[in-house]
Amino acid sequence: MSDISVGARDSLNRVYGLDPVLYNGIIYASVYPKNVKGDQYFSSINYVRGEATIRGIKYKNLDLNYDIYKQELLLKYLNPNNTYNIIMVSKAWLEGFSIGNINFEFYSTPEIPRRIYQVLGNYSIRLLYYNKKILQLNNAAGSSNFYFLPGKELFVLMDNSILKFHNNRSFIRLFAPEKQPIIKKYLRKNRIKVRKAPDHVMEELINFCNK
Repeated sequence: MSDISVGARDSLNRVYGLDPVLYNGIIYASVYPKNVKGDQYFSSINYVRGEATIRGIKYKNLDLNYDIYKQELLLKYLNPNNTYNIIMVSKAWLEGFSIGNINFEFYSTPEIPRRIYQVLGNYSIRLLYYNKKILQLNNAAGSSNFYFLPGKELFVLMDNSILKFHNNRSFIRLFAPEKQPIIKKYLRKNRIKVRKAPDHVMEELINFCNK
């Protein structure tokens, strides 16, 4: 895999044109109801420096955001006319990306089509989070507002299988019988509720489960 710093290539882009591998996407249009509450993004409306791997090439120092309602990676860049564009990066060649220190990769199974997961863990057994938002109509009397309802599905990637869990009990049952008491003890000792625990706690947990 080769690495390319986008900042270092800006002058070349202005002379020779934009890299068609990276800048191969559709212009992003944020078309949502005016009275919607919240936003469609993974974390915030702000674009954050990150990386994207496309056809084996890692592009660095990109201004990225993630629309989890549409499940699209967004790239903001200065075009040769000195104006900013935002495109949805083509998922045909996109292999993975990071926004800040948060990593995302594509996975699929025979039951679940290829989609984007947040990845936690440094070893063969990993946590996968499928983050999403649903646009809902507020059913309160007299309200005509829409709002984005966030959601997250939790999985363990183990032995090339993507295994879903909902709580501590279903998480523990994903592992071999001889490991279950050890993991249960770890959860109790550290007072972890897998549904609510922050990312850094869950990453420590899944790394422990690899031992």
